[in-house]
This record gives sequence, structure tokens and C-alpha cells, in this order.
Amino acid sequence: MIETASLLAVLHGDKKILLTGHSDPDGDCLGAIAGLFFLLQGKNVRVTGIIEGPVPDRLSFLLPEEIIVIEGGEQKLPEIEADLAIIVDSGDLKRLGRVGEIIEGLEIINIDHHPDNEYFGDINLVDEKASSACEILGLNLRDKIHLPPRVMEAWTAGILYDTGGLRHPNTRKETLALLANWMATGMELHIVQEKLFGRQSRPSFALFQKALQSLRFSRDGQLAWTVIKEEKEGPSPREVSQKVIDEIRSIAGVEIAIVFVDQEQRTKISFRSRNFPVNDIAARWGGGGHVRAAGVTLEKPFADVYPEILNTVEEKIDEWNN
Repeated sequence: MIETASLLAVLHGDKKILLTGHSDPDGDCLGAIAGLFFLLQGKNVRVTGIIEGPVPDRLSFLLPEEIIVIEGGEQKLPEIEADLAIIVDSGDLKRLGRVGEIIEGLEIINIDHHPDNEYFGDINLVDEKASSACEILGLNLRDKIHLPPRVMEAWTAGILYDTGGLRHPNTRKETLALLANWMATGMELHIVQEKLFGRQSRPSFALFQKALQSLRFSRDGQLAWTVIKEEKEGPSPREVSQKVIDEIRSIAGVEIAIVFVDQEQRTKISFRSRNFPVNDIAARWGGGGHVRAAGVTLEKPFADVYPEILNTVEEKIDEWNN
């Protein structure tokens, strides 16, 4: 592929690289950045990584200490010298948050797996069939360049995160073949699994319990939803939101699960489904994602948001049932 050749040229070139991904990063985003950072650093390429946080504690093991994390709107953006930006796991430039100001005027390589990707790059390595950005990187580079163990581990973590530990429908034969190939070289899958899913703090577990206690159902149990209130001194909702929504979706009869994250004047909404296309629902409010996993962030308080969202989803369920 032309796009793969262009990426390889960067990995062997002398351009100054800026690595970034979407704000409020998840495991796939952080894993992709970390793996590329280690790969570029190992080839003595001049590389700077930057992301808009927060980074959840349980995912912080993925983040190389050299990566700059922007926290809060008051923090001054650093001056970064770069020729090219590699952007991972982001369907559009708006999702970069304030980091978007830094990449203005740079050449862009866009590496993503979201079906609503806007192909904003000069080079677009986009595959909506892939489970994750990490899988795209692994499949495109595994036979073309030596991947050190920590690169494979970072990308494995991203794949495991976005597939829910290989339980989600986006786990495909190519995903398993790639992981098997890396395991054959000595990559220990169970250790990455443990780091990713087996180290939940007590405050995070308490937040998880609270979210499940607030669970509500409608439409004969086909819709289930809850809200997570973000507290300034508490754990990041990112610590538990994916686990919460996966647990909700696992309940028999639930077709759509929704998790609202109440951030006072802003509300983040995540949708998951078994069979229904929820990316169309998220798109109504300017969001997007995958057919069965999507989300949107609205600059409105939770109380002003949830009635409209729930009514829309209930109407959609009624349409699907008729």
C-alpha cells in the first residue's frame, strides 16, 4: 500500500515528528502513541508526543514518561518543533482538543479505524474493519520492520482495550492471528491483560458499584442506562466507564446500553448495542464512532441532556421493533 510505504519512510526518515491522538485518551489511543514513540525513538527519529488528558490511572502504565499531557484549559501549550504530525485513533481534528492548535500547518498522517473518519490527513491509513488503531499499525508493519517487545506490548494493550479483552464483535481472525504472531516471539498476553484489566483501585471500584446501583431500564429491558458523576478529587470516569457499559450490555435482554458522564456543564455519552446501529444516534448530536459502539460530548449539563437522549433512543427502539 502507498500509505504503508509512506509511514515506513517516516520511520526511516529525518523529519521531526509530533505524535498525538484524541483528548481524554483510551487504551487504544495511548497504546498506539506509546508503540510508535518507542519505535521512532529506537530509530533515533526526533519525536515528541503530546495528548490532552486526563489519562486514567489504570492506563498510565502505557504512557512513556516523555509524553506531554495537557491538563485543563488554562495550561499553556508548549512550543513544539515538528514537520509532520501522526494522529492516531481520531475520526476528526476536533477530537484532539487544544492539541489541534499545535498541528496547524503540519503534514499529517491519519491512522484510524472509525467508520466516520473524515480522511483529514495528507496520508490516511484508515481501516474501519480493524478492531483498533493498534491493530492497523501491527498489521501494516509486522512484516516490514523489526518491532521491539515493548512496541508489541503497547499495541497489544490497545487491541485488548478496544476489543474488551477479545470479547467484542470487532475481534476478527486477523486480530487473533496478529496476537498469535507476537506471542510466538515471546509477547506474554496474560501479563498485558493483567496490567490492563486487573489493577482497579478501590476508589474506582466504588465508582463502578455506584454506577451499577443507579442503573435504570426501559422498553421492557431493551434499554439500560446509568450516570457517572465526575468528582474533582475522585477517580476519572474513564477508569470505569467502559467496564460499566460492558457489564450493562451483558445483561440478558438489553439491546442498547448508555452511560452518561456528568461533568457539571458538560456531558459525555457512550452508547453500546448488540444489534442496533448506535453511531447514527450519536451522529444526531455531532458524535460518532462504530455501528455498535459510539459516543458524543455535549456542552450541556446532564439534567438538560438525558431526557432528549433517552426519548430519541426509545423512539428508535420502537421503530426497530415495528
